[in-house]
Amino acid sequence: MRTPAPKTFAAVTVALGGCAVAYVAAAVLLLRFDLDGLLFAPGPPPTVAGAFTQAFSLPGRDGAAMIVRRFDRAAAQPRQGCVVYFPGHQGGLDRYANELFPDFRKAGLDVYAIAYPGQDGAPGRARIDDVQALATTAVATVIGTCGRVHTVVAGRSLGAMIAAYAAGATSPAGLVMESASPSLSAGIRGALRERWFLRPLASLPIERIVPHDFSLAEALPAGLHAALFQGSADTRTPLADFASDPGEPRRLPLIVVADGTHTDTLQRARQSMIATMLGMIHGSEEALAATAED
Repeated sequence: MRTPAPKTFAAVTVALGGCAVAYVAAAVLLLRFDLDGLLFAPGPPPTVAGAFTQAFSLPGRDGAAMIVRRFDRAAAQPRQGCVVYFPGHQGGLDRYANELFPDFRKAGLDVYAIAYPGQDGAPGRARIDDVQALATTAVATVIGTCGRVHTVVAGRSLGAMIAAYAAGATSPAGLVMESASPSLSAGIRGALRERWFLRPLASLPIERIVPHDFSLAEALPAGLHAALFQGSADTRTPLADFASDPGEPRRLPLIVVADGTHTDTLQRARQSMIATMLGMIHGSEEALAATAED
């Protein structure tokens, strides 16, 4: 067998190097100029739409809109308060309607479920800056209906970050997050690590590539009552990120859910999350009453 000529090796090396450069360059361009497409996956309308009442719709740019649907408490339950719920990047109203919202109903909580543009029957294409502005308006609208001390904002995964900024701008009774990342760059890095063919991109300086690296530390004011439920076995948004990420807000109470993964932490923690929400509402009521007495 003849040994390939040195020129052949050189050509192969150059070709592989060119592919690697193109691979990294494409990733950088997507993160910088098409981040919205990476963050929000299009999804179909919910099949459980009949269980909801469309509370209101908020128009965005270019025909996009955020739809807010209400899932009412059980008829026999007195209203304890309202929850504005922000889902993860795939939406998925059907899942929450089956796994989470019935427990809210039993606890006397009305749920206002957010549908991002392009998901769960909401029209248009989601853009992160547009979504963030609409999210703040959605929470303010629910506060106008339910009252500030009776409204809690909640979110999971990407929705936790969106919820954090909306709550920070509107000062509800509290904020409950689940399976969150301390920053947008940490969340993107976690998603890249999950797929072998994308794993090398996790070493990129993502925080310097994205137009703005949203973070919980930036979003949360000191006076906001907030709590974070995080699974100990979550590899997508691992606990380790909260020890190493510079955007991690040190004051944020973090409740570790034993053996919880990114998929099942919600199921494992939902009763504790509801108890935390009710505690935030009752605590706000007591603080308001104490202020009135003074």
